[in-house]
Amino acid sequence: MRCLIVGGCTGGAVAPARRLKLGVSRSDTPPQIWMQRDLDRGEFGQLTTSFAIIDEDVAFLIDNGLGVQITGDAIQQAEPKQVAMFQSHYHYDHIEGMHLNPLLYRPDSPLTQFFCPKVGGVVPNQLWNERLLNTSHWPIAPKCQTSIYDFKPGASLVVFDRDILTSLQNHPGESCGYRIQLSDKKSIVIATDVELSSAYHQKNFARFVDGADFLVVECQLREGEYLGKVGVMDSPATPMIGWGHSTPEMILASLERCSEVPKSVFVTHHDSRRDQTDLRNFEGEFRSALLPLGIDCSFLYEAQDVDLDELESM
Repeated sequence: MRCLIVGGCTGGAVAPARRLKLGVSRSDTPPQIWMQRDLDRGEFGQLTTSFAIIDEDVAFLIDNGLGVQITGDAIQQAEPKQVAMFQSHYHYDHIEGMHLNPLLYRPDSPLTQFFCPKVGGVVPNQLWNERLLNTSHWPIAPKCQTSIYDFKPGASLVVFDRDILTSLQNHPGESCGYRIQLSDKKSIVIATDVELSSAYHQKNFARFVDGADFLVVECQLREGEYLGKVGVMDSPATPMIGWGHSTPEMILASLERCSEVPKSVFVTHHDSRRDQTDLRNFEGEFRSALLPLGIDCSFLYEAQDVDLDELESM
């Protein structure tokens, strides 16, 4: 069995909500009166990034956003013999669920290895042991016997006899992409939080994902939103150049540089300000943008179980 479990695929640490103006007074300087209403996100959900890859009798967990409760539970239900965990980077929406990871609190946990990239000046052992998982900040101490390994993005790893390539990604504070070779020699790339805004970054990305069977990539913004010509939903228009996120045009320009494009592309890191309708519309726009490449594309949704074996046979 080989599958991808999506715990959470939302970008941003604030729970999605829409600000609605209720009214204004008749004074010369009227105060604006607002209230918060939860956005209807539908199947896309609102939990932040976490993925699990189940590959026969081993599992890989990527990122500890709030979706890690789902991925952690899914891994436990699959009962793998060994689990390794990987962090893409240390921005809050990718670590805020660390305390909720159920794999941490079992003395017999199969989670034995935790791989942390050297990005953003973070010292992984210090971050986890002295801050996030210290009982001064969280009442329950981890019970698993897990070793932490740090590495420079670009390094090649071998974990549970699987070859894993890593890549430094363009993002404020930097991030790390992972290319994991599964037991059947198929490969899946997880590339969240990357801004493919220059030819240099597009070439590097193309080399990294070339020939992959499955690509999970972020595409948080439309081109007009990225440039600040329009806002996301009803948010004020704000240029988001240099914020570390990509547009469909950037993904297309990157994949056009591949000798062999990935067979399936899954989009993640959905902007937390979008509702279900806008996300579905954006998904259609993304598919249209990549139509010249003939790639099967879709937006991921919360708690999704992607059967990789079934995709391979299609």
